[in-house]
Amino acid sequence: MMKQRQWLSILLLAALWTACLAPGGTALAGAPTLLVPPQAGAANGGTGTPVSLTATQQYEANIFLSNFSEQGFASGTDGPFDTKAAGEAELFSFAHRWAKINRRSAISYSGSYEVMTLAAVNEILERYLEGDCALNPAEGTDYSAALGMGHFDWDHCWYSGGCFYYPAADGESYNCFTVVTEKLQYPSGLSTLCFTVYELDLSLYWEHNGIPAEYYRLTPAEAAQRAQKGEITPMRMGEALCSPWLLTAQNRESYRLLRYELYPLDMD
Repeated sequence: MMKQRQWLSILLLAALWTACLAPGGTALAGAPTLLVPPQAGAANGGTGTPVSLTATQQYEANIFLSNFSEQGFASGTDGPFDTKAAGEAELFSFAHRWAKINRRSAISYSGSYEVMTLAAVNEILERYLEGDCALNPAEGTDYSAALGMGHFDWDHCWYSGGCFYYPAADGESYNCFTVVTEKLQYPSGLSTLCFTVYELDLSLYWEHNGIPAEYYRLTPAEAAQRAQKGEITPMRMGEALCSPWLLTAQNRESYRLLRYELYPLDMD
């Protein structure tokens, strides 16, 4: 049954791509039609204008949103993630998981706990989230209940002495990534990135000890071809409201996130 649903999802995406605009149109070549239309237009100066992405811009958009999809961001929540409404535990969780995947040097160890400094957490939040998301927790704040933890003596997360403590664990697989299917630009300068989350075949993930760089450069049409070959499986669709962000040290254009929402591939 699971295999059947995966192939139905792939066939659905293939049908959507077939119906896309030709390369001379305004949408990205090979971009699927969203099953749920973007909701951000009215709040950001009117209907978004579709813009074409160069290969470099496609990569930057894919890699930015993959920072969220690789950790299963917002996949278990009801409704969208909004930086203005996010709680301290949710913000810490994002920064902690990001560091585990992308910057292990930001994590030290104390006994059976992973330790992250407040400065390291806030640096990650400032880079990826728009708005004032910096944490300033009170000494001794316990995040266990908010993170669904605390069922065992060792299963706790708390803040103390300028550091966050979290139970150490290894062996997880982070084999999801994002392919942006369309970019809608608003007069305010904000944009909505419409996307599909894909899961890389686990055997390929462990073979390469992660997701190979080539997958972050895929266009929607190329991703559909890889899915038909069985290398990757489409999991969810979604949209992210983002602000522009210039990485001056690297002279790269990227984004910061304001809102993130996922939708199922099929609406039944």
